[in-house]
Amino acid sequence: MRIALINATHSWGGVKTWMLEFAENLRQSGHSIFTYARQEVFAAECAKRLGHGVVTHFGADGNPVTVRRFMQEFRRNAIDIVLTNIKKDLTTGGIAARLCGLPVTQFIGLPGDMRPTFVILPPSL
Repeated sequence: MRIALINATHSWGGVKTWMLEFAENLRQSGHSIFTYARQEVFAAECAKRLGHGVVTHFGADGNPVTVRRFMQEFRRNAIDIVLTNIKKDLTTGGIAARLCGLPVTQFIGLPGDMRPTFVILPPSL
């Protein structure tokens, strides 16, 4: 499977670390990984460890230029699915993916980071 990961966060913290580790596991399982990131250091690390890392300028939420650029990237790389984190990732890469007819999966941390509560219902409900 050809998977695009999008990360628009400004600084390196837990999100980038788990996303990179997750992508490495996907790559070891035989998937092709394409990463698009705002932060140059993260894009460079993705290129080094995953074979692909592109610095991306996101602009405003729903930025038509960014959405179009993502659509072109997804088509050129024959992407099968797009994985995003939150906010800017979803409002640019997620929109582009849906316009291309691709499934989008939004990640909000690692399994176990969010315990089921009244506000966060378990997936079975």
